[in-house]
Amino acid sequence: MSSSSSSAFTLPDDPLEDLFPGESAISIDPTRAPLYIPQRKAQGFARKPRARAPLPTTPSSSVMSDSPKIKITAWRPFQKNTLLGFVTVEFPFGLIIRDITVHTKNGKTWIGLPAKPQLGDDGKQRRDTNGKALYSAVLEFRDRDIHDRFSSTVIHLLGQAHPGATG
Repeated sequence: MSSSSSSAFTLPDDPLEDLFPGESAISIDPTRAPLYIPQRKAQGFARKPRARAPLPTTPSSSVMSDSPKIKITAWRPFQKNTLLGFVTVEFPFGLIIRDITVHTKNGKTWIGLPAKPQLGDDGKQRRDTNGKALYSAVLEFRDRDIHDRFSSTVIHLLGQAHPGATG
């Protein structure tokens, strides 16, 4: 069995490139990532590549542009402490994130990505020493700058879609 350089594995186009130019949403360290070769390909039954929609010819210069790359598809007001409500966001490549929390305090507004409750051995939700419920991240950005830019974008789009929602 001979090895050929024409069978190199390539990743799909980065779906977040239009949202965050210059930031790669898909990055694999080839020294740490396992190589996955589907069994069908190993047997010579590789699928033909699917046709892709053409990429935009002019990249956006910022996260917020005249035509948003993400959409606010739902807003559910729910005011409690710093919480203003829950928003649903849809990306152009089909990902939908529900229950993003929107908070405000001291004139600042921010979002929180969905989280799941931390459960103890007894199956009940864990609490800190002050009795506050504990949660674990389900989604996260690799750094604070990306999170802040995404938060600003969601807050901006929410304000456009639902005036008065952010205070």
